[in-house]
Amino acid sequence: MKESRLSKMQKIALSAVVAGTYIAVTLLLHPISFGIVQIRIGTALYALGFLFPFLIIPMGLANGFVNLFGTFGILDVVGGVAIGVIATGLCALVGRLHLPRLLVVPALVISIGFIVPTWLSWQTGISYWFWVLSIGVSQIPSGVLGYGLLRAIESRIFTNS
Repeated sequence: MKESRLSKMQKIALSAVVAGTYIAVTLLLHPISFGIVQIRIGTALYALGFLFPFLIIPMGLANGFVNLFGTFGILDVVGGVAIGVIATGLCALVGRLHLPRLLVVPALVISIGFIVPTWLSWQTGISYWFWVLSIGVSQIPSGVLGYGLLRAIESRIFTNS
């Protein structure tokens, strides 16, 4: 089941399921998903952009939606849409360029770790570099989990099609 074999309706359905899962996981794990240390397990789903680039916009929208429930306001909602699009887009780019799948880990960690602190430092008055360290390090588990999820899906779906 390669992306090109999916119908428009299948892409919409998969987008809804993945974005909905991101929202559910992030909100269920609210205590660790928001704040100074943000271990967003749902961010692992961004790695699926490697296989399914059509997830770029839905993942951005899902991130913006969950940020409505955070503590950093409307700028975090807008920034959340942007970083969801950027991070998922980088994972899709890794796939399009046929680069090693393992590169989704630094794509997620570095993009989120360096971009999100731009507005968090401005909003909180806390040093940009503090946020880079805090957000960047806390994204490592999600990046690694995303790589594992990507490998698991590839081994189950693409070997059986």
